[in-house]
Amino acid sequence: MAISLRAARSRGPAMLGLAGGSSLVLALVGCSGAGTGAEPEQKADGTKTEAAATPGTATCDFSGDGPKTATITETADAYEVTFTGDFITPETMQPKEGRTTFGVSLWDPENGDSTALIFQYERGTLAQSGFQEEAEITPLKTEVKLEDGAFTAKYPKPIPSLEQTPPTTWTPSLYVDDGTGGQPETYRCGDGRTQPFTPLGK
Repeated sequence: MAISLRAARSRGPAMLGLAGGSSLVLALVGCSGAGTGAEPEQKADGTKTEAAATPGTATCDFSGDGPKTATITETADAYEVTFTGDFITPETMQPKEGRTTFGVSLWDPENGDSTALIFQYERGTLAQSGFQEEAEITPLKTEVKLEDGAFTAKYPKPIPSLEQTPPTTWTPSLYVDDGTGGQPETYRCGDGRTQPFTPLGK
């Protein structure tokens, strides 16, 4: 079953739907912040990005006071995404009144639209998880582990769009609204733009 977010068709890094209560918030992963009437502070000043030399695996670094690294690993049956750093704790990532969204946009710039893998907590519980193509989120039974220092989500294959057009770039991001009325923040790896990715088997 697909959940329609009624957003416009878009090429490039996928639109992430960040639903909060009756409102709808959209964030363009790796390109713009999530809007709530005011633009969130952007944390995109990472200092190091590792080229995707090993097929199916890529890592990039954040800097500042947010997460430390993001890693994606493609296997024969899943895409596994891990965010690390002291900033990642169950208390911070599962705010009682706010929401957080872990997102990774996968894209082949020369062929087709992007697909986003997302996992969202809202008010301390799971709000949605799955993959997003254009304006729809398709739920997936995602294996998740959240502990002090690390968040890992395993998105099972097949994901039709990624099977049809294997991605050559990826863009991880973390959106955090702690629900206290302060400015939400979007953290991005590197300079916030797409990072190289080599599909498994290439």
